[in-house]
Amino acid sequence: MSNRNTLTLVSVEIKASMVAQFTSDIAERLDCKWAVAIDGPEFGLAPLYTFGRNSNLQACVAETKIVLSDQVAGIDLGEALIIPHDSLSDDWMPKILCLLRANSEIMAVLAFGPRNTAQDYTDADLDLIRAHVTHFSFLLSDERLVAKIGLEIARSRRTRHELESARDVQQRFFPCKLPGIHGLDYYGESQPVGEVGGDFFDFISIGNSSLLLSIGDVSGKGVPSALIMAALQGSFRALESHLDFELGKLMHNLNRMVWQLAPDNFFASMFCARVDVATGEMHYVNAGHDRAVLLTADRRRAVTLNSTGPVLGLSTRAVFDRRTIRLDPGDTLVAVTDGITEAADLGGAAFDRAVLDGMRDLAPGSARDLAEYIIQAAQRCSGDSKALPDDQTIVVVRRTDDMVEALVPTRPRTLAHAAGF
Repeated sequence: MSNRNTLTLVSVEIKASMVAQFTSDIAERLDCKWAVAIDGPEFGLAPLYTFGRNSNLQACVAETKIVLSDQVAGIDLGEALIIPHDSLSDDWMPKILCLLRANSEIMAVLAFGPRNTAQDYTDADLDLIRAHVTHFSFLLSDERLVAKIGLEIARSRRTRHELESARDVQQRFFPCKLPGIHGLDYYGESQPVGEVGGDFFDFISIGNSSLLLSIGDVSGKGVPSALIMAALQGSFRALESHLDFELGKLMHNLNRMVWQLAPDNFFASMFCARVDVATGEMHYVNAGHDRAVLLTADRRRAVTLNSTGPVLGLSTRAVFDRRTIRLDPGDTLVAVTDGITEAADLGGAAFDRAVLDGMRDLAPGSARDLAEYIIQAAQRCSGDSKALPDDQTIVVVRRTDDMVEALVPTRPRTLAHAAGF
């Protein structure tokens, strides 16, 4: 059966996905600077997929065409791997050409560039590629296996698309831009560990002198947590306008909602506060949330705002007390989810010290500056900012004497633009 007949069962799109994934896996395994998957001779030797960055992709493809046209002496196109004789001349030149075959015909050519370590490929590296090429070529020649993998790729792509759409929807729950409130500088940011997360925060302006804020964390990860998060935040916005801002009653109703909707193994922590600039008072309720601290203007003391009730969803008999604390000019409220404090065991006093250090180092920096400082501090301590153990969310509210327009750019730029911001 010819290569073209084989492709009657494997669409060009599915074939490209399989070859691209194979190319990426090998390139990552060997720590290549770049790799290029090129369509086979029958399909014009056009670039199919690129990994990393080749400084002269056009020349790389042209060189590959020359090698496969039998114009280079000593090249055996019957082999799975070809090592160009002048492969050390330029960084964009392929160091290894890998021929992927299906039913004895070349289906694609993989060009691998130099390694990031600047070391040559070893015999062991070449043996590794040959072994993988043998298995992959066998797979491409088996119509039933290819058809099954094609279905799995289509299903995976559909799921990924749905998750990306869900992420866009979830981002719309976060505030994008709020009007300035005289005497307050505030900022929030949320970074989910996956496509969607269970963390949330919100800012609601009350007139021109008060701010209602919330931050919370639904247990677990992924889609179930994101669904509960959406229901919780939506309910928070719906209830706050009907309860005369009585925070204890608001939290009581949210607790009942979580108890009714969430499975038995789900619960949510939440910190909610109302800051009144006119009186200088901050009323708050803390439903099992950690950490929320108030930093004094002299940047010497961090006051922990401890729980005033249990986490949401455990019992309908839970009681949530409202407490009041004074927020003087220069004082700053910082509340985070455990994705920040647990990123590097940055809990308790260690977290308070990191926040105080940020206050001193960034003075007189903005609320956004402090939030980003704390996130970066947690990531530095974890040693790997790309491997977040949990969703990371932070809100910072600082009382000032000036009018500050509060920008909260948590949505992707395209969404903010679509919303008219």
